[in-house]
Amino acid sequence: MYQQVATKLFLDGTSTANPTEHSQAAMVEEGSTAVVEAELFNRTGTGAILIDLQVSDDLENWTTVTSSGSSDQISFGSTAVQKARKTVVATINSKYARLQYTTPASNTGLVAASIRTAKN
Repeated sequence: MYQQVATKLFLDGTSTANPTEHSQAAMVEEGSTAVVEAELFNRTGTGAILIDLQVSDDLENWTTVTSSGSSDQISFGSTAVQKARKTVVATINSKYARLQYTTPASNTGLVAASIRTAKN
């Protein structure tokens, strides 16, 4: 199932150091493969904008998805990217998934993101 979780989300790190925002939760079937797509339309600053896939069974206790001991993180690096697309694939065994967006201090960004799931 495809779920758009952000169309043109403005991430603002100018007023708070490393602010974190979250998408709404998307319901998924346990044992699904989740594909996260994100696109960066515009940015200011030089720090990396990070997007993490998180999962939960109760909508309160969230865990960042990792595979082989490393984070399945989308990182829009420090260059002045106008447009980029990155995909992360992870198998999840939880009922819900969401995205966590982290913006460095003094940076802004405009992003779109989606979560696509399919039962394994």
